[in-house]
Amino acid sequence: MNTLTGADVWKAITADPAFAAEMVEGTPEREVIKPFIEAAPTALAEFLDQPFTLKAYADSKVTFLRYCIGNGIADKLSEAFGMSASLVRSALGASIDMLAELIKDVPAFLALQNVTEDQVMLGPKVGLNDANKELYKAGQLTIADVLRTQPTLILKNSK
Repeated sequence: MNTLTGADVWKAITADPAFAAEMVEGTPEREVIKPFIEAAPTALAEFLDQPFTLKAYADSKVTFLRYCIGNGIADKLSEAFGMSASLVRSALGASIDMLAELIKDVPAFLALQNVTEDQVMLGPKVGLNDANKELYKAGQLTIADVLRTQPTLILKNSK
């Protein structure tokens, strides 16, 4: 059973220099994002103990995005960023649709791309750090491990 907390995930994500630069401490944007990041262990409870595979990775991203939309992130971000809530919903919806299509048939997706799952998971698009790459290769990396060490891989929607 996993003991990952929202505080663990928040601590890990704020330690990421790219996140810290994009979501500067004390800004309204960062305050809007914080409760969603801290809710990740609850929103992704069914995935925490799953091995970090392409399917689990995509499923967890889709589930987290759906959680965010369902809990009003578009309206909250629109207020903080001064942008249209419908634009935020549209962008998140497009990401969900793309990922949902990918995970319908992972083997077909991989065949179409002419790559193996390991090539994708260990490549720069996923972006695992060296320690997580080693855990992945050993079959020991879980979704919870990624949330503890590299939460932006799952929780940030920008690649």
